[in-house]
Formats: sequence, structure tokens, C-alpha cells
Amino acid sequence: MNEVQFTEMLRAKEYEGPEDFTMEADEISSEHDHDVDTILLVVEGSIVIAKPSGDAICNVGDTVSYPAGELHSEMAGPTRVKLIYGWRVPVDS
Repeated sequence: MNEVQFTEMLRAKEYEGPEDFTMEADEISSEHDHDVDTILLVVEGSIVIAKPSGDAICNVGDTVSYPAGELHSEMAGPTRVKLIYGWRVPVDS
């Protein structure tokens, strides 16, 4: 997926954004969650996303989603990683 397609997807799913987020090479985030549903797109580099359901290696063009409240952490690959992301208040089922 490219940035234009990602932005179109955000609009179709009624997400806010996109916003930029960058992590330096080998940077690791501590485990955390968000109070909003989040979708991200990798636009540069690679990143490992650790979630309770398992780890995912994401490269340019890959997307990952987190429902509000899901614990996760991120580890940038050997080069800087640039992401764009969108968010929305959770939709009740």
C-alpha cells in the first residue's frame, strides 16, 4: 500500500490523520496501549511489532492495526523507520 491508498483507506474507515511518526535505528518503545483505534503504514525502513497475538515484521507498504487498549511495543530495524498513522475513537459493536 502507498501513502495515497492509505489516506483513502483512513477516510473510508472514518479515521483521523494521517500523522508522521519516526523511530531511529534499533529504537525500542516500551509496551503501551492507546485509547483510540490505530492503523499505521510503514513508509521507510522496517519495524517489529510485538503484540499478544505474536510478533510481526513490517516493511515498506505494510499496515498494522491496533484496537484501543491492545498492549504492544515496537522495535525499529537497523535503519530509521518512518510511519504514518491514523486513529479514531473506538466504534461500539
